[in-house]
Amino acid sequence: MVDWGKIATTLKDKGSKLGAGLKSAAGKAKTWGSGAFSKLGGAGTKGYATGAALAGAGIATGAAMYSSAKARGVQAVAGISGAFSAYNVLLIVTLIWHFFVDIPTDFGLFYQRTMFFFIVVAPIAWVWIYGSESGVSGLRTPFIVSFIAIIVPVILLNRWVYGIIPTPTLIRYILFLAPIWPIFIMFSLPKTRFTQLVSLAYIMILLVIFLPMIIFSLSTDLDLQTMQVGMMGTMYDFGEKALEGAKMAGKAALELPSTIRKGAEKQIQYATGDYYTGQVEKGKNEPIGVYLENLEPSDPEFTTGQSVIVWATLKARTLDPDKEITVRASCYGEAGKGTKVQGDADPTDKSSDIYTMKTKTEEEKDITCEFKPNSFEKGMRQIFVDADFNFITMSYIKAYFMDLERLRAMKQENIDPLTQYGITEKKPVAVFTNGPVALNMETIADQPIGVSTETPREVKLGITIENRWTGKIKSINDITVKIPPGLDVVYCDHAFEKVECEDQECEDGKYTYVYRFTQEGSEGRRGLADLKDITSYQSFVCRLQLESKDALLGTLPLATQYFKATADYVYQLEKATAVNIKELEGGEPGAAGAGGTAKPPTFEYSPVSAQVSVKKGLQKAFSVKITNPGTLSYGWKVTGVKEDISPQKTSYIFMSDVPGSAKVIFSVFDEKGNVKEERIWDVTVTE
Repeated sequence: MVDWGKIATTLKDKGSKLGAGLKSAAGKAKTWGSGAFSKLGGAGTKGYATGAALAGAGIATGAAMYSSAKARGVQAVAGISGAFSAYNVLLIVTLIWHFFVDIPTDFGLFYQRTMFFFIVVAPIAWVWIYGSESGVSGLRTPFIVSFIAIIVPVILLNRWVYGIIPTPTLIRYILFLAPIWPIFIMFSLPKTRFTQLVSLAYIMILLVIFLPMIIFSLSTDLDLQTMQVGMMGTMYDFGEKALEGAKMAGKAALELPSTIRKGAEKQIQYATGDYYTGQVEKGKNEPIGVYLENLEPSDPEFTTGQSVIVWATLKARTLDPDKEITVRASCYGEAGKGTKVQGDADPTDKSSDIYTMKTKTEEEKDITCEFKPNSFEKGMRQIFVDADFNFITMSYIKAYFMDLERLRAMKQENIDPLTQYGITEKKPVAVFTNGPVALNMETIADQPIGVSTETPREVKLGITIENRWTGKIKSINDITVKIPPGLDVVYCDHAFEKVECEDQECEDGKYTYVYRFTQEGSEGRRGLADLKDITSYQSFVCRLQLESKDALLGTLPLATQYFKATADYVYQLEKATAVNIKELEGGEPGAAGAGGTAKPPTFEYSPVSAQVSVKKGLQKAFSVKITNPGTLSYGWKVTGVKEDISPQKTSYIFMSDVPGSAKVIFSVFDEKGNVKEERIWDVTVTE
């Protein structure tokens, strides 16, 4: 750069020296004479003035040139500094990160990379923009912006939000077109010429190009036409989609109100299944089924001449109030020497030794099993209580279907279709209702399943009915299978038939046909009647083929479908307890003992307490153990609220359907009818 200031200084020095020389010459001329030299002195004076003027002109010119050069340099530096201001650099960095790092991978590594990036951006923004003005408190704003930039995609890509909002592709457009940090820099921070230009371009892109594409995507998700693509597909076909979007925008606006409802219903069905799958979800953790609890003898030991009594609580709970279950309880014991003896599980019913309970919701009963005197030999004996009941287990498993050509194209581009469409449950497992049986299902493990009319492919469906409790599956009444529309069962390794669905099976017209395994076998394949007393498991395998791709996929690029199965069976639950049988001392009741003298009778009562509480509608057992009764007689009497149940000799079952108070009285009489022993229980019946 030319140093104009230095040049001006040099000119000034030269002018000063020239003026000084001229002045000296003029002085000498004056000394030599005033005449001739007076003009020369005048000329010297003028020369001095001229030199001074020249020097002044040099100084002024140099100063002006220096000022002009300095101004131009400052302006150039200011322009360069403005182009690389903190606002511009931060905007460029965040835009590059958003469009060239996150977007090409379709958010596949968003949570690993972007969280770190935005955490780093916050302190950088603070140092560049806020630090000198606000100090540490200036960290608040950039960290809030970074938090929003992280949490918005996390929320929108969450499986629940992604499944409920009826526009999954629209969510990806939002993430693509709404980068939080760039928007904050463009519209919230002080503007530079660069940020103004970028913000103007951003608005124009939204209005002219991407807005019609968003409306097009919305119409796609709501089934206004058949093509639906993800973010990457849209970027590849940028021009074509923009044009199509513009054409579809008007139609989408007109049809939006009616189609939003249908789209929402469809996505809700996708997220929650339907009524059937809802019932399964409801019952998968519920304690449904039949349970035998609190099985125990009325006394720890009995004599051979006594009735042996055991008690148990029978509980039943169903899933569907329209499906009644019938429980039949029976009991038997090991009499000794490998023989068995049948007990009476319903002492109040003289016509049957089986206790029967029916329920559609929830029921709890106390049951009694009584064996006649001398039924058992002495020693420890096992007594078993069985409960047979009919029950239903429901099951379903998800499967994803996709056009085979579309699937191949996405895999060639290393795009995971399930990730592309926001599906997180990539390996679905069967969900079944609780109970004694597990009804497992499985299909092709590699999801989604590609289907094509040109390349037929069989779909495998496996069903396994597995015993989960300690009892056994006595028999299978029915197994019904529902498959997605557009598929057909072509083979099963057990006999089956395709029949029209009935009533609730059709699920409001969703199904026309169902598949049932038949009781009788055919063509060498077994039927359900051949499957008895299953203690482990039994499997069924079927093969399916595509019948209609349109029915299976509809207008969706990836369809979620459900395989459903219902098993109706009879289960036998068994519980055991032990009793100690002792030899009756002194021979038969009332006979003389070893010394020829009859021992006095003794009485043991159950319940021990005289104050008893029982719930309305539930049974309560009272019993008396008599040792050496001799010629005594005894009987039962009840006063107050009650439902009469025929008493046995040493036991009584009490039950009342209304709350209140009652007395249960056991009396012992001698041969003359005098009361020799009496026990009174005060019973309170509660709600």
